[in-house]
Amino acid sequence: MSTRFEDMFYSADAQGVKKPPNVVSFFRWIIDFLTADFQQRASFFAGFALGIRIG
Repeated sequence: MSTRFEDMFYSADAQGVKKPPNVVSFFRWIIDFLTADFQQRASFFAGFALGIRIG
């Protein structure tokens, strides 16, 4: 589990040393996640929000 976490969130510098996540790297990951396949994710979130609101 820790290896998967490190692979997802840790970044490596030029020498290959892994650096732990910080607020900036987390923010970049969130932006990359939300903008990749934007149309499908936007449709999902809109439908989810509408379902929560109506239901």
